[in-house]
Amino acid sequence: MIIQNLGQIKTMELPDSWQSQDNGRPMSPGMSWEVNYISAASPNTRIIFKGRGMPIDNASRQILRYVLKEKHGQELSNDEIVALHTVMGVATTGDNQYTNQHEKGSIDSPAFFLNKISVEKLGPKAVLRVEGQFSNDYFYDGIVYPAGVAGQIIEELYLQSLDTDDFINSREVFDAALESITWRL
Repeated sequence: MIIQNLGQIKTMELPDSWQSQDNGRPMSPGMSWEVNYISAASPNTRIIFKGRGMPIDNASRQILRYVLKEKHGQELSNDEIVALHTVMGVATTGDNQYTNQHEKGSIDSPAFFLNKISVEKLGPKAVLRVEGQFSNDYFYDGIVYPAGVAGQIIEELYLQSLDTDDFINSREVFDAALESITWRL
């Protein structure tokens, strides 16, 4: 199945077994949006497209631009991960063990445990690849990338699951979907 026109993504391929669970929610400028795809074979696993809607601040945009341009194939430093807090999402993957030093299990502990963060090229576009697990046990593997005319809006495309086996088995589908992306440039 060819998915078309979701934010910065012009087209992307998913197997026909993955079906949209949304009824055409509008993607209005300035509004956040989310589109979920679920496979009948793995009902606890989702591939989610998300647009945050609100622009990020200039400093966050500049660090993202720098990291995407200069850090391809390199590990990000702790300082760079901290600087990407807003880009990654202050209440989601950006609230991790590098940005939040509270003890695991405390009420203020990080929402996300970051296993890996890297810069990858998907066609002509550099993206942040983020992998880890949320404190509510959801596994996450996704990309974060700038959208909009000036790159002020952040979009995400990610695989998420509570089930370890479903998550592992769905990664091949997710990776193939990422490789199939054509971007609006």
